[in-house]
Amino acid sequence: INDGDFCLNGVVFPDRSIKSATWEFKKVMQNIEVKPLDLLTGKLKLINSYGFTNLNEFNISWEIQEEGIVIAKGVLPVINLGPKESKDIFINYKTPATKPGKEYYLKVRFTLARNTKWAPAGHEVAWEEFKLPFNVEEKEADFNKGRDLAINESENTLVVKGDRFTYNFDKQSGLLTSWKVDENELFKTPLKPNFWRASTDNDSLCGTAKRLKIWRNAADKLKVENISSAKISSKIYKIEVVHQIADTVATLKTVYTINGEGKVKVDYDLNINPKVPEIVRIGMQVHLPGEYDQMRWFGRGPHESYEDKKISAGVGLYKGSVKKDFVSYAMPQESSNKTEVRWMELKNNTGKGLKIKGQNLLSMSAIPYSQKDLQLARHTYDLEDKGIVNLNIDLIQMGLGGDNSWSPSGEPHKQFMLKEKKYTYSFTINPL
Repeated sequence: INDGDFCLNGVVFPDRSIKSATWEFKKVMQNIEVKPLDLLTGKLKLINSYGFTNLNEFNISWEIQEEGIVIAKGVLPVINLGPKESKDIFINYKTPATKPGKEYYLKVRFTLARNTKWAPAGHEVAWEEFKLPFNVEEKEADFNKGRDLAINESENTLVVKGDRFTYNFDKQSGLLTSWKVDENELFKTPLKPNFWRASTDNDSLCGTAKRLKIWRNAADKLKVENISSAKISSKIYKIEVVHQIADTVATLKTVYTINGEGKVKVDYDLNINPKVPEIVRIGMQVHLPGEYDQMRWFGRGPHESYEDKKISAGVGLYKGSVKKDFVSYAMPQESSNKTEVRWMELKNNTGKGLKIKGQNLLSMSAIPYSQKDLQLARHTYDLEDKGIVNLNIDLIQMGLGGDNSWSPSGEPHKQFMLKEKKYTYSFTINPL
């Protein structure tokens, strides 16, 4: 006897363990604000939003990160700032020797100076981060690298072979079905478009999943309209595929550019029928062998984040296990996503694997279960370990919503719905 997944909307899990909602709630409710005035000189505005607490009760530290690695840090003197007061402060940092293509962030943290009844000294109560305006653009890498490619084309397949790697395209489906490195197969399923997610509680209860159901199986209804290929140079080969999706729902053009080092650049251009409702997700999905469990990424983290639930996930360099990172909601559903991902690596215990790098900021997840299994499962124990890593390489997916969970007002706010009719993005997959 039970009431399904009602009511499981607390800011902690039923066993009182912490979840991303806990961190998001804490970040939203923090009573210390920091606003940038001149980041190049370290000038910030500090605002005390407490009703009765002076900021002299907190230690204030700062650090500068280069692509997630701390390269400078310091501590500010005690600041006497009463409730509802504000003042300008300076962080006297030295401009780092910047490197092309690297991002630099200033992070400011506030921690308890003394033990309290509710938390020990050192407990973090607030933080802010700011991207520093050091614009050192990275030169576009020469893609014409590696050894010469060999092309083998038949009626049904197109094979691109290089030194230690092979890409296999199925001309009937228009999909990249196989990628071997040193004769080891990295793909357990084709790399294919994905427009859906395992419905969240909000999706189901607010009727969003039903209203947008046209997208649920759209990726399984692909019709190849055209496929062409061209030798750009002895080291570069390009395949262009145009799909009609579910007859008239959308048109997708995908261009794969492979070079002699085994890298493949994917350019994704989706045009949606204006009469079709908003889309759930814009991306691609592939299953890897479960051995590629070691995950490292530069983006928001370490916990899951979504377009309308990400301010608590700071930009940084993170790593973990795919299995351990999986967020196990009582009723399985979409989870474990990372937003604003610049790049992500997945490796096995020997250090072999792949790296995905976005030309855009990506939305990505690597989870140990298929989207179909998550959609069908009613309990966590319904999920079986099938030895896979379900890798999602997305441009974006719609927000989670949740103002309530029983009416249309529980849907994501308008700014977090995907209502545009054209989406483009690019990413590169590199063998490691």
